[in-house]
Amino acid sequence: PCWRFPFCKVRKTSDHDGGWFSSFLQLVFIYALAICSTHPSMGVFVSEICHPDWRGSLGVIPSIFLALGITKAYLFGFLFDWRTTAWCCSVGSLLLSSAMWCMKETPYWLVENCREDEARESLQWYRGPNYDISEEINEIIVKKKEKDLEKSEKSDLCRTLQTMGSATFLRPFSCAGILYLLAQWTGISTMVFYMTNIFQESGSSIDPMLAPVIVAGIRVFTAGLASLVLSFASRRHLFVFSALIISISAATIATFSYMRTSGCCFNSTMNDSLGLLPLLATIAMFMGHALGVVPVCQLMAAEVFPTEIRTLGSGICVAVATVANAINAKVYPTLLNLLGFHGTFWVYSGVGFGMAVYGWWVIPDNR
Repeated sequence: PCWRFPFCKVRKTSDHDGGWFSSFLQLVFIYALAICSTHPSMGVFVSEICHPDWRGSLGVIPSIFLALGITKAYLFGFLFDWRTTAWCCSVGSLLLSSAMWCMKETPYWLVENCREDEARESLQWYRGPNYDISEEINEIIVKKKEKDLEKSEKSDLCRTLQTMGSATFLRPFSCAGILYLLAQWTGISTMVFYMTNIFQESGSSIDPMLAPVIVAGIRVFTAGLASLVLSFASRRHLFVFSALIISISAATIATFSYMRTSGCCFNSTMNDSLGLLPLLATIAMFMGHALGVVPVCQLMAAEVFPTEIRTLGSGICVAVATVANAINAKVYPTLLNLLGFHGTFWVYSGVGFGMAVYGWWVIPDNR
C-alpha cells in the first residue's frame, strides 16, 4: 500500500519539472511488482488454512475480490478523475495489510519449516478452540517426514532447480500453468484494458463509459455464485462449460461487428434492435470467466503442486499469466491492424475453444 500514495500524488509533485510521466511510469512499475509479489500467495494461503471439505468453496474467495476490485476501479473511474480513483483504491491495500498482520502463518508452512508447536497453535486457531486437530496436524507432519527422507544432500537451489525439471513440477504445471496461459488469450484481459474502446468499435448502443461498470458488477455476482457451484459441480465440467461460453461470446461479438461494418444482412433497423448484443455477449464472457475459469485455475495452482513447491509452483503460474497478460495488451492494437476487430475476436474465440478442449483433457476431478 505504501506505493499507492506517491502514485496518487505524482502528478502534483512533478508538474513543474516536466518529468511527471517518467515518475508515473516508475511508480506504476513498482506498484506492479508489489501486486505480483502478493497475488500468487492468495490462493495458496486460502487453500492451506481451509479445511479440505471447504477448500473448493472458499478457494474462490480471491476471484470474488478480484471481480469486486475491478468493479470498484471501473465505478470510481466513471465517477471521479484518475487521482481520486487511485486514492480510493489505496484503502483496500491498507485493509489488506492490517488484516494479514493479525493472521497466523499457515500450518503447512510452519511444519515445512520445522515449527510444529506453532503449526498446532495455528491450526487450532483456524479451526476453533473446540475442534480436534490431532488427525489433521498428524497427517501434515507425517507427509513432511516422508518428504524429508526422500531429500538428498543437495543445496536448496540445486534441489529447487532439479524439482522444476522433474515430473513432480512439470505435470501439475502442464495443467495449471497452461490453463492460466490460455485464459489470458481468450479476450478477457483485452476487455479489461480496452473495454471502452471495444464497446465503441463493436457498435453497441450502450454508453461506452457505463458499460464496463455494468459488466463488472455482474462479474462480482457470478464470482460469488462460483463458490456455491463448486461445492457440488465437477471442476472439469464447469471449466469446459465456462470456456465454451467465452468462445461463443467472442464469436458473437466478432460476427456482429463484421455484419455491421460489411453491411452483410445488416441495416439501421437491425443495428438499433441488436445494439445490446455486444453488451450481452461481453457479460456472458465475464460470467464464464468468473464462474469457472478463474476459480478452477486458482484452485488447480493451489492444489496440484506438492506442498514443498506449492508456493513456487503457484507463483510461476501467476508469473506466466502476468507476462501473457502484458503481451496480450501490447499485441492487441497490432492484431486490430492486421485482422480487424472481428478477426481479432474470432482468434479469441478459437483460443477459448482450444482452452475448453485442453481443460477437458488435463483437469483432474479431485473434489
